[in-house]
Amino acid sequence: MKKSNTFDIRVLEELANLESFIVKKPINTPEFWSEWQEKFGRAYMSRVALRKVIKISKVDYEDYRKAKILLETYDEIVKYLEYIKVVALNAKGIHPGGMSNMEFLDEDDLDMDF
Repeated sequence: MKKSNTFDIRVLEELANLESFIVKKPINTPEFWSEWQEKFGRAYMSRVALRKVIKISKVDYEDYRKAKILLETYDEIVKYLEYIKVVALNAKGIHPGGMSNMEFLDEDDLDMDF
């Protein structure tokens, strides 16, 4: 198999893995928030687990490198999920500050009547 074909296959595999974090429900529905919460929780807790493993385990350099790459990937996923949360809140007329200082609102803070 050619090197470029191997690369293309790896990119397609990675895209398929990341697709599980795409929120597909429309932002103006209650289902959006359920799906968002599930995906955000999974990405956030995966990030926490990786950090814990890195801190408490004696991992060799290759495993450490893989864990750091995964950690960067989960950081990007969390950023994506935070971004679409801001978009959904903006669509409801709620305009939180910037994403860098964004507070997570409690369910009581949101008007959940769509």
